[in-house]
Amino acid sequence: MNLTKNDYSWHKVSNLLFLESPAGVGYSINNNESFAYNDLTTLKDNFEALQFFFTYAPEYKNNPLWIAGESYAGKYIPDLAARIDRFNIDAK
Repeated sequence: MNLTKNDYSWHKVSNLLFLESPAGVGYSINNNESFAYNDLTTLKDNFEALQFFFTYAPEYKNNPLWIAGESYAGKYIPDLAARIDRFNIDAK
């Protein structure tokens, strides 16, 4: 198999940011046995992660933002989207 350059690759017109949540799932590791999370703490952590990202990478803050996920993200994503919306309304 030969690799060839794709001049039309998606990465030339878009970017991906992955948040693994809650902490301690997937590829993340948490050895703190007293660590606890719920929907509210996950919302807080995800929103703070986005704020941190846009603070340190402001060149992306005017790009469209799409939020996607699977499984229980069906709960996390609407919560996060509503929090982002509330933040933007309050900032006006």
